[in-house]
Amino acid sequence: MKNIMKIFKKHQEQDNTEQIDPVFIKVRRIILSLVIFSVLILSIGTIGNINDNKRAQEWEITKQAMLKYLYEKYGQTFTEVEFIPAPQGFNTSHYQSILVTKSPEGFYVNVRESNRNRGEFWDNYFNALAAWYFDKEIDYSMIENLSYAKTHIIIFDNDLDLGHLNELRENVMDFLSDKDTRFNCLIAIKTTLSESDLDSIYQVYQQLEATNHEFSVQIAFSANDKKSEEFVENYPLYITKIWEEFAPKISHYAYHFGPGLSLNEFSDAIINWEDKR
Repeated sequence: MKNIMKIFKKHQEQDNTEQIDPVFIKVRRIILSLVIFSVLILSIGTIGNINDNKRAQEWEITKQAMLKYLYEKYGQTFTEVEFIPAPQGFNTSHYQSILVTKSPEGFYVNVRESNRNRGEFWDNYFNALAAWYFDKEIDYSMIENLSYAKTHIIIFDNDLDLGHLNELRENVMDFLSDKDTRFNCLIAIKTTLSESDLDSIYQVYQQLEATNHEFSVQIAFSANDKKSEEFVENYPLYITKIWEEFAPKISHYAYHFGPGLSLNEFSDAIINWEDKR
């Protein structure tokens, strides 16, 4: 780059002392300008590629560290599904990098790292495992037009440790009985809600109510939409999004019902809520 600038300066000096065809001088200056511009573009591109490669290496190191963290913590091998790097730059300390994994049992587990505390990881394995066991207690099959459904659990307890895992596995409801817990049930059906479906979903509502914990129910029409299925399966990852924002093809019927509703009240709540949309 310095050599090019010297040549450019030398030719400028020559222009002032030599009698050269003005057209030739103009053409030469254009060519030199194009050369300098090309060198600059190539330099910027090279720097960009170096930065991209560096970021890719950093992400790979973070992913491997997260997988190692899970293995060392739970003694199991988790499979990488997707890595979502946190945005970098000014005022991004509150953003998180997320590694989506599959547990040996087959459910999603998310590992997170904030930009503010690099190298410190946390995960939702306890919540996901509790939800996996709890879903065995719920009979969704009675919903005639069911596409898929899942109940996610949030345990508000910062003192959980590995010693609690056996307790959870032995009896999930006994384990959760004295825990501050929230249940989020998502139900996707293939067609609009029928009277039979309302009856069946109400039975799920009653099962959730029987837990004596805070809960919500979200219902949506989804004709096997993959985006909607992704939303249901890994709701903890997308919890800040609204279902129809994530999967625009679906029709979102209702969410959150308080306890103590009769079947008629439950059905009316859904119908009235949909009428207001």
